[in-house]
Amino acid sequence: MNKFITALAMTLSLAAIPSFAQYEEDYQEGAPEYDAEAAPESNASSYDDTYVAAEPEAAPQAVQQSDDAEPFKISTRLGGRIAIGFGGADDLTNLNVDLTGSVRIYLTKEFALAPEVGFAFRSLTRTYATERVLGGYYFDYDDSFNQILLDIPLLARYEPIPYLYVEGGLKLGINMASFYSDDYTCYDYDGDIVYSGSYDTGDWDASSVYASLVLGAGGRVKANGRDVDVGVRFMLDLNGEDFGYNYVEKGDTKVKYMKVGSGHAWALQLSMTYLL
Repeated sequence: MNKFITALAMTLSLAAIPSFAQYEEDYQEGAPEYDAEAAPESNASSYDDTYVAAEPEAAPQAVQQSDDAEPFKISTRLGGRIAIGFGGADDLTNLNVDLTGSVRIYLTKEFALAPEVGFAFRSLTRTYATERVLGGYYFDYDDSFNQILLDIPLLARYEPIPYLYVEGGLKLGINMASFYSDDYTCYDYDGDIVYSGSYDTGDWDASSVYASLVLGAGGRVKANGRDVDVGVRFMLDLNGEDFGYNYVEKGDTKVKYMKVGSGHAWALQLSMTYLL
């Protein structure tokens, strides 16, 4: 029985071989021919070449925020200034005090006109002693030229950064009052005071108007929530001055002139301006 089944299977296999071969031949005859030139490239796009991609919308420009967006407006500031200084003129010592009002007119953020008006008090003094005279006596003399001026500085001011400044310009000083004093003290050989007094002197022939060069620099600080400028200022009188006086010695009727010094008065001041 087994031999029969084996023989039957072999017979069926041999019969199927021609049928399979015929099927393969028929399949190959019915399949379309492969055209290598017509075949699309493996990396070719399947999209139509006529397609045009839409351009992306332009990104909105950033809004520029700058301090220059708004135009600068001219502004003003008021203040009060006090200054004390030390200087000289020839052999005289110059002590001075200024009390003035100040106006700042800012034409730009860095540049301003800075006129002032007020009073200046200055005293130019010279103290000297004589050689010993007969009996060993000698004298100390104290000459003092004093003035009250109407002070009008006309300055320009530059602030490269908010808390530093430089300034410069001219100053007019109008002589409101001037007086001279000449005190003397007599000492004996041992240095004890014998007597003292003052000469009967005439008026000091002072100039009526002074023009001065002004240069300064400083910085700004805060005090009680207010701005305060602290700085130094150099001043030099452009017109020279003769410091002298007329006097009459005791027992004589002839008026004599005594010249104490001559030169251009100058001063270096430490100043403080309180701004409103």
